[in-house]
Amino acid sequence: MVDVVEVLTKARERLRGRWYQGFYYDERLDFEGDWYDTCRVCALGAVRWAVAGSPHVDAITLRHEVDIYKAARLLTKTLSDGLWITAFNDAKGRTEDEVLAAFDKAIELAKVAS
Repeated sequence: MVDVVEVLTKARERLRGRWYQGFYYDERLDFEGDWYDTCRVCALGAVRWAVAGSPHVDAITLRHEVDIYKAARLLTKTLSDGLWITAFNDAKGRTEDEVLAAFDKAIELAKVAS
């Protein structure tokens, strides 16, 4: 079991400056090696990367899914519009700063809960 504060903090840092909409990661890229560590990611892609080391579905195990869900659920709780984090991330007009602010709120919520 992973520490949700740690996951959210790591995911937020991964996302900052490399935010993406529409998929877990910028799927237009097709590079060899560790490009998952540098490609652009969405909010949930960043969480997947923080838990499993990659946003790609092939890297995700059932154990990872449980930890990813816990972090994503906490992120969703911080949203005032009732959207799941993926819908929030991908909403037209959404900004990286708004997504980062959701992470900030979720990190604070997780610290209080732990």
